[in-house]
Amino acid sequence: MLPALIARDRAQASVMLGTGFVWRGLAACVVYAFLAGLSALLGNGGRFQWVFAACFLAAVLSSLAGGYKDAIRGFERTDIPAGAHVAQQVILFFAVLVVLLLGGRLNSLLCVGLVVPFLVVLGLSRASKSVGIGRLVVRREQFAIMFMMGTPFVINDIAMALQPIAEALFLSKLAPQEVVGWYAATRRLTGLLVLPAVSLTSSLYPTLSRLHVTSAEGFAATVRNSLNGVALLAAPAALGCALFPEIGIAVFGAKDFAPAANNLRVMSAFLFLVYFSMPLTSAVLASGKRRAWTIVLSVSVVVSVSLDPLLVWWFQARMGNGGVGLCVAAVVSECLVIIGGLLLVPRGVLDRSVLRTIALACLSGLAMAAVALLLKGRVNPFVAAPLAVLAYAAAAVATGAVTRPQREAVVNVLRRRLGRFF
Repeated sequence: MLPALIARDRAQASVMLGTGFVWRGLAACVVYAFLAGLSALLGNGGRFQWVFAACFLAAVLSSLAGGYKDAIRGFERTDIPAGAHVAQQVILFFAVLVVLLLGGRLNSLLCVGLVVPFLVVLGLSRASKSVGIGRLVVRREQFAIMFMMGTPFVINDIAMALQPIAEALFLSKLAPQEVVGWYAATRRLTGLLVLPAVSLTSSLYPTLSRLHVTSAEGFAATVRNSLNGVALLAAPAALGCALFPEIGIAVFGAKDFAPAANNLRVMSAFLFLVYFSMPLTSAVLASGKRRAWTIVLSVSVVVSVSLDPLLVWWFQARMGNGGVGLCVAAVVSECLVIIGGLLLVPRGVLDRSVLRTIALACLSGLAMAAVALLLKGRVNPFVAAPLAVLAYAAAAVATGAVTRPQREAVVNVLRRRLGRFF
């Protein structure tokens, strides 16, 4: 709730952030005591407890960094959180690489895992002052507000965290080890392809939270524009996943991970749906329907987990790849999320312009599919894929899926970016 509360009243940013930090600290103490005690009861002591404590402390530091990022997003600034995220990944990568090359082992890596997020927290602390967040203040009355408004998010996050655990359990029990690896690779690749939608959602939510209070017309227009935008991205992302799965598989090794191509073809439908479910999620949550949305997501998770064992068994027996069953369950689950989002989104938000853009994007996708199938087997997929995307872009412009204002906006952005180098 932090970015939404700050977006609605930026003068309270230091209070919200300071109170949020205390809440995170108190919650961390309770969670650590519970998990450490549970681990001890399960017979995990000694070295395990040391490793667990170090990993948990790193998670707490990442949580503090997340607090700063959320607060800065409340000022509708996405550049700083994005830069901090990229910087953390890059620094962590090179730090781990140096430690390994120097012969470092587990303890050294744990130290790196603590130092890097600590430096990110320090950097974000300085950056927060530049956007207008002053000296942090803690107020007792804010705890009740944040607890009440944040509880649905906690329930949702618990449900979402349990889903991959259940998937891993069913797959490991009902399928061979290599099938688990194929599915893990699939999830990694789809997670990469969904990043544009994730970025849009994280930047959209604070703005919608403010507009829902200040301008109903602006709220509706922003949601429509976001849905029109994701429609243009969803079609090529989904088609690329379905038509060129071998490109992603090459990252992991074509010889060992070739069967994951079937997973990716099924997950292309999931990708198309999730591009729309994310802006719908932002719209529903910003409109205050948090409990209803929690119910929708919980039902979708329950349905997915219920289907998992049956579908894993069926696809393992028929295709020798139970991971396809998990992909099918994910598509069914995401369909429920889309239906829930369409039912809960405020009236007057959706209109024919959204349906028109989706239809034209799908029509442009036919051009992309035609080029891809024409080049399939004749041209290297690393060459064929960009050509197919260019065909999609050309068709989108020709059909009017990409409007003139959108084209002008893209040209202006490119001019600003390229102008720095010329």
